Amino acid sequence: MIQKLKKKMVAAIMFYITLIILVLLLLISIVPFIREYRDVKNTLLHKAVDLNPAAPSGQIDRKPGNEEKTGGNRKKDGESAAFFLEAVFNENGELLFWNSNRTGYYEAVDVLEFQAAVSEKGQEFGIYNQSYYLYRTFPNHSILLIQDNSISFHNLLVTLMVTAVSCAAAWVLLLFLSIWMVRRMTAPIADAFQKQRQFISDAGHELKTPVAVISANADVLQNEVGENRWLSYIRQETVRMDDLIRNLMLLTQMDDRENRDVHSDFDLSETVEGAALPFESLAFERRISMEMQVAPGISLRGNPSEICQLVGILLSNAIEYGDEGGTIRITLTQQHKKAVLSVLNTGIGIAPGELERIFDRFYRVDKDRSRKTGNYGLGLSIAMEIALHHHAELHAESEYGKWADFRCTFPVQC
Repeated sequence: MIQKLKKKMVAAIMFYITLIILVLLLLISIVPFIREYRDVKNTLLHKAVDLNPAAPSGQIDRKPGNEEKTGGNRKKDGESAAFFLEAVFNENGELLFWNSNRTGYYEAVDVLEFQAAVSEKGQEFGIYNQSYYLYRTFPNHSILLIQDNSISFHNLLVTLMVTAVSCAAAWVLLLFLSIWMVRRMTAPIADAFQKQRQFISDAGHELKTPVAVISANADVLQNEVGENRWLSYIRQETVRMDDLIRNLMLLTQMDDRENRDVHSDFDLSETVEGAALPFESLAFERRISMEMQVAPGISLRGNPSEICQLVGILLSNAIEYGDEGGTIRITLTQQHKKAVLSVLNTGIGIAPGELERIFDRFYRVDKDRSRKTGNYGLGLSIAMEIALHHHAELHAESEYGKWADFRCTFPVQC
């Protein structure tokens, strides 16, 4: 139980840490890109104003202060950190003018290929081949502005990779730190749980002797004085107390998984049938029809005695809460890699609000009936522990006032 609590706490902590790291990585990668995207767009829009769209075809006017470069003349390298190119085309798509701040980067044929590619995309501004572009058309000509940001993209990718590696290292470090913290946090709980378990074990052993003495003395007195209702009450209560002590000690042993029996392969079908047969006489006394549909040859790896106890608890519960003249149906089927055990009984059923609590220790649905039958509300808790021990899922379904169905799903090997 403590180990499961530790795993859940570590899983919860690491889930939120992972979520935070992913959000940080997303922000680190998206925010700079969005900022750069916006800045480059504004830059290209301002540069587009330098080219006068009102000029006649074949003549391009530039604002004062901008040196005009035509043909293959370009600015010297190093004047701009990012590569920039501007080009103008006539209404037929022929290149009229182009200018770049770096030499040897593009040829006229490359500019025409770029213009053809971005014109097919149909977007005025976008990214193509790791370059931002602005392509704007006018009645008698069109302009193309290109800014190569491959270096920026590369730097962003390197930053993202370094950040990801750093976050991964931090995640591993935080994992070990969270394990250490959870151990420290659950140490008092584990200590208290261990003391409680030891107390129940010691108290059970101490109580077994006086209960046995009381039961033996009651038997002796009955032999001497004959039948006596007071002695009958004593014997009934000693039997109830003995059952309670055994169940408490059994739960304590189940909590200590290190002392569990080693699992082995066995025939689940035969085990279920063998465990159910002794209850036919009890069902007959209450005029309850007992039906059994068990698929043969289903194997399970586990503890056969615990499975017998599980079936016995479910059948005892079905007989106790079933109505006289009703039906109990036991089925065992195999579905792919799962074996499903179902114990269904007609009767009062289980209220919707109690379905989640019936497996709690000492919880009783019908307290008056439980007192009369000597039920302390530990049976289904033991059944749940057995199911968990076999990596199975035990749950209940019910239609209140009509029926209740307990289903246990075991993982099996086909």
